[in-house]
Amino acid sequence: FDTDKNIIKPQYYDVLNKVVELMNKTQCRLQLSGHADRRASDRYNIALSRRRVEAVRNYLIKAGLNDPN
Repeated sequence: FDTDKNIIKPQYYDVLNKVVELMNKTQCRLQLSGHADRRASDRYNIALSRRRVEAVRNYLIKAGLNDPN
């Protein structure tokens, strides 16, 4: 992600699409974790991290993930 953003860069779409394909084939589980740097407050960074996780989760679902749980 770019600084202070939660928009997935297009160059990562292929990797995420492969994750969806693998998860649908194997029914494996994935735990998403968001991160941010220390330039903002802890409260802000936690919120940004959550938005980043949601961006990835939403992408995986829209890309065809069978079981988003």
